[in-house]
This record gives sequence, C-alpha cells and structure tokens, in this order.
Amino acid sequence: MSSRATCSSTAPSAVRVPQAIPISPTCRPRSAACSTSMTVKVGAISAAAITTMSDSIWWIGSTPQGGLSGFKYDGAGVNRFTTPEIDTILITAGASKLALTPIRFYGRSFILIIATGRTLAYCIEESSWHEWVGVATLWSHCAANSSGASLVNYCISDALTGGKVYVMNQAASVFQDDGQTYAAVPQLALMDLGTGRRKTWESLEVIGDQELTASDMSIAYSDDDYQTTQYWGTVDMTQSRKLATRLGSSRRRGWILSHSANSPMRIEALEIRANIGSS
Repeated sequence: MSSRATCSSTAPSAVRVPQAIPISPTCRPRSAACSTSMTVKVGAISAAAITTMSDSIWWIGSTPQGGLSGFKYDGAGVNRFTTPEIDTILITAGASKLALTPIRFYGRSFILIIATGRTLAYCIEESSWHEWVGVATLWSHCAANSSGASLVNYCISDALTGGKVYVMNQAASVFQDDGQTYAAVPQLALMDLGTGRRKTWESLEVIGDQELTASDMSIAYSDDDYQTTQYWGTVDMTQSRKLATRLGSSRRRGWILSHSANSPMRIEALEIRANIGSS
C-alpha cells in the first residue's frame, strides 16, 4: 500500500529537483514575438469614392506623400490597384469629380471609376483596365438583384435626368445603351516585330467567334505613333475567315479595330503576316 509523504516540523521538507523535459524534434514551444505596427495611413477622398465588392473594400485615396490612387482592402492588407497612367487621369479629373461603383455580369466583376464624364473599368478577375464609352454615363450608381437563376443589374445616371432606371438583364442580352448602338474599340500597342527595318504587312486575320447576324469589324492602323490613322475597310464577322490583305508598309504600326452592332462580339487574337525588309 502506498503512502503520501507529508512535511512536519520534526522532519526536513522535501526538495524538488528540476529535471530536463525531452522535446520532440517535430514540436517547438511557442514563444512571444515582437508585434510590428499594422497601421497604414491611406485616406479616402469622399464617401462617393468608396464602394464594396463581396468581402473587399475599394476606394480612391491619397497617402501622406500626396497623389491619388485606387486602393483595395480584403483582409490581407491594403493594396493599390491603379496604375500610374490611371492615377494621372484621376489627378487630372480632380478629387471632387471622382466616384466608384461596382457591377458584375457574365462572370466578370468590375470596379467602375467615374471621372468627369469618363468611365474607367477595372476587371478584378483579369486585373485589366479598359474604358467604357456610351451615349452617356448610364451607370453612375449600380445595384444588383439575384432571383433564382437570373441576375439583373440596375443603374441610374447622374448625366441623364429623365427619371429612368436602366436595366441589364443577363438572361435577355441587349448590346445597346438605351436603344442606341455603341462601339467597341480595341486599340493595340505599337509593334515593330523586334526590329526597326521596314515591314510589308501582307494580311491581318481576326480570330474570333463567327456571328449569326450580319455585322462588320472595321480595321484601321497608324504608322506615326497614333498621331494619324489610316482606314483600311471592314471584314464580315459572319464569315469563317475574317481576313484583311494588302495593308501597306511601315517600320512600326498600331492597329485599331471597331465593332458597332446590336450583337455579341468576342475576339481571341489577331494573326498578322508581314515580310521584314533589309533596311
């Protein structure tokens, strides 16, 4: 039978001797670490320049060093989402003329920056920028309503004051703004094919969806850094091959496409053939 030892006034107290405790090589005791500052000083220019998309907050603001930029907070920290070129447009427009609104359609999410009549659209999934142009800024403020399998976007305009609420119904596609057709204009960066020698541009083929209804894609180009443009003609988007030929010669060239029809348009690539000269 075991007995418990007790201390008494007539016997010396038991002394506990510290012993080393083995630690598994796969485990380490937790230790306290110094906490670094988590403060980020970024201001918002106005309530109109703040919006949300899902669990993220987006706004136009400035740092103590000055300037205007677009920022995003998604729980992982504050990140800038605008480029220097976009920041220049924001500064030129002025802080009092900027507003943000979100919109989502066809599997893409956009943050729209309304800047003095211009609309700069940032696609979140692709991290890319483009500009929206229409009969007017119909999308000054956007909201969405989801019912069953349908998603409807509602927009109101600060530019038009006729009391209309504009609707974008993804189940009933309409490729117009308030009954008027708008132009989709891809403008490419200048290309020189890696050399300053003169090129003879033999052909350009538009690789994209073959449309079911008649619509044309116009083709133009610039050989002087977009100071002037030369109109070539159109290709029929209902054809299986949408080909332009005999496109002249230059050392550098930029291409401009334009499509304006109440029909969908999707381009995958441009296939360009050129002969490079000796000088």
